[in-house]
Amino acid sequence: MEELGLPERLFETGYEPTGRKRINNYFNLRWIEVVKTALSDAQQEMLAESQFRQLMLMGSHTFSVMFAHQLLSRQLVTRKLYELWWVFAGKPIRYGIGEFALVTGLNCGTPPTASVAEQRVAKGKKKGKSKAKQCGGDGHVWQSLFGSEETITADWIICRLGQKDKYKDDDTRLRLSLLLLVEAILCPTSGSTQLRPDVVEMVGDIPMFLQYPWGRESFLLTVGSGKIRSAGQLVQDTLAIQGFAHAMVLVTVCSCPQIIASPGLGEDLLNEDLPIEDIVDESAILSFADEVDDVQVNHLVSLIHDGFPFEINTWRGGVKAADAKHSKGAAGGLCPDQGNVQGQSTAHANAECNAGGCDFGERFDVSNFVRLVANELHTRAVPLLRTLKAELIGEIQSVKFEVLASLGGVMEGPRGGNAHRVPEVPFTSSAGTGL
Repeated sequence: MEELGLPERLFETGYEPTGRKRINNYFNLRWIEVVKTALSDAQQEMLAESQFRQLMLMGSHTFSVMFAHQLLSRQLVTRKLYELWWVFAGKPIRYGIGEFALVTGLNCGTPPTASVAEQRVAKGKKKGKSKAKQCGGDGHVWQSLFGSEETITADWIICRLGQKDKYKDDDTRLRLSLLLLVEAILCPTSGSTQLRPDVVEMVGDIPMFLQYPWGRESFLLTVGSGKIRSAGQLVQDTLAIQGFAHAMVLVTVCSCPQIIASPGLGEDLLNEDLPIEDIVDESAILSFADEVDDVQVNHLVSLIHDGFPFEINTWRGGVKAADAKHSKGAAGGLCPDQGNVQGQSTAHANAECNAGGCDFGERFDVSNFVRLVANELHTRAVPLLRTLKAELIGEIQSVKFEVLASLGGVMEGPRGGNAHRVPEVPFTSSAGTGL
């Protein structure tokens, strides 16, 4: 498929990083439950009618730091600034601001003023300023919430909200809850993220705060840190991702519901009488003015629209994790060249240079490909076999009862002795199916 000009993989198929690799988790979804217990019923209803509605339902979710790392390890190399692409079970998945908005329900539109988001980005770009201590604010809202405190973190807020209605008044707890949702869950930048004075002052106007496009700022943090600059980053034990990284998992699960769905779930969707609602508003497509065009991504999108049957062996390129670990992102095709004007990765350029001495058959590892196919077949077959097992057991039990009923008097001994018992039909599952 190389002739089609598809984006190449960051890691070669079957040679992704293995082991307990994970991304740093800067937020805790269980904090959402703390927020719920600290708010009144009326305040919870208000959040349920705001952009935080879906976020408030995620308190029981489990964020898998290792699964998120695996997704990034299957990333495709593109020139896009505000999109991540990865491959799951051979199928391409896009992580853009549109997908982010759908799975989170957050407002991802353009902010009325870009000061809040731009200040954070600008501070991160200043050399030597990323670890500067955040000073407290002197605004009215800061003083009313924190007094003379100069350093406010998520732990500080959690400690107060944990006191429930014993801590101050409803209005104060609501403001602290909103700050926790935005600064510590949606827009964290480190394990000890400190509240920004500008954001604290914004919570003084709660209706405005609820309408502000926090989703856009959260997405920019996530996609900016998730855009891997070298394969060497992902072979390390941990990788720092800012923002709401859980959205990466949500996008993947929504694209492939079988990951978490039980067998038979969704069969009611085949009912033609059910109403269908289009939740994608094409008139409100989200975008960025400075996004970079990538002809390979454009071609990929056109293939998706045409229903192209992507498979595991569709994707080419990439490096081996072992090679990336030794080189740590040094030259030699381990760093994707995102500045290439033609939108081609370094691995693609190297493949073209070596085209005369290395064909697909020599580069492709058959054993790893067979293993991947076997794993995929096993994943798809197990739910079907479980359903078949349940149906077979039901049929066997039904036949057994019918036989017992038909025998009736024959079951009695000639002199009123003990009845002859019909042996139960054993049913054992194959060890190979894992049932």
